Amino acid sequence: MTPRSEDFCPIPNIFTMVVCTIRDQAMNELFRNDSIRVESHPGPSNENFGLFWMDMPKKSANVLTSKMFEDIDHAWDFVESQNFAGIVILSAKEKIFVAGADLVAISETLDWSDERIHQFCEDGRNIFSRFRSNSFPVVAAVHGACVGGGFELALWCDRRVASDDRRSIFGLPEVKLGLVPGWAGTVMLPRLIGAEQAANKTALAANMSASEAKELGAVSDVVSKDDLLQAAIQMLVSLRESQAFIEDRVAMQGACPNSKISTGFRESLLERVSKTEDVDNQAAEIVLDQILDTRLESFAEGCQGESRAMAKVYGSDPCAGLLNSFFLNERARKSGGDFLKSADGKEVNT
Repeated sequence: MTPRSEDFCPIPNIFTMVVCTIRDQAMNELFRNDSIRVESHPGPSNENFGLFWMDMPKKSANVLTSKMFEDIDHAWDFVESQNFAGIVILSAKEKIFVAGADLVAISETLDWSDERIHQFCEDGRNIFSRFRSNSFPVVAAVHGACVGGGFELALWCDRRVASDDRRSIFGLPEVKLGLVPGWAGTVMLPRLIGAEQAANKTALAANMSASEAKELGAVSDVVSKDDLLQAAIQMLVSLRESQAFIEDRVAMQGACPNSKISTGFRESLLERVSKTEDVDNQAAEIVLDQILDTRLESFAEGCQGESRAMAKVYGSDPCAGLLNSFFLNERARKSGGDFLKSADGKEVNT
């Protein structure tokens, strides 16, 4: 008797479950390049949503290398050729959403001119801005560390949904390496959580747990890891119905809505910075002034200010020294695993 195709996976053992999972994934896969795959996912009303999976090959974490940016850009070309009702951006990595910028490449280009540094910032923003350039909403479904450039990537999405895992942390820790955010983090975060909160978190390189990020307004919902995809799909459905994401995109282009700064805030924060370990004072002051000085300007003007701020620190003596120390520490810790600090300051083995 010739077996039917539906008979191939009838036994609920580990091997057949894996085979069925791979088979089902292949049926839904529409596009793949080295770092990105795009799958279709049906919505509750038969909408066609897209799943945009980031999965850097042979790495435990997604890192925003030039190749990763190229793969994101080309994959988004495909996304725009489809009739998707919305997109969920996810990571296929178990413990890290996106680790951030390519520090190796940065360490090798510390002699760049100001013009080249400005272009570096603009190139990243131009690719991320594609997430907001279409008529459909985009939601980041975040599980694991979402820091630095990875957090900026998520900020360019219309909404962020996070898992309640303690490894799901959010932050812009660039000042620990004598750098500042360069892909609109200093412009977008203040417009979501307010100028004072954004300045505090960025100048002090303070991570947020998923629950704190939700409380402040950087994350829309926190759910279990098992419910993360469904929560993101439901968020897309809601955004399509309300069209609130269109209004939010327009509002983001203006001044920071919660721009009030308390008397003595700058001086008080700089004093706290001076007493904080692992934070470069020069970079912290520059990123603080970038946020405060551009909070009443347009989004475009804020991004221009951010590029100027990056040019002040990129390749500076503190930056070069801190990057060197970072790589030395990474080599020393390899035998024990890689670590990131969770929002409560404890190290999380990744």
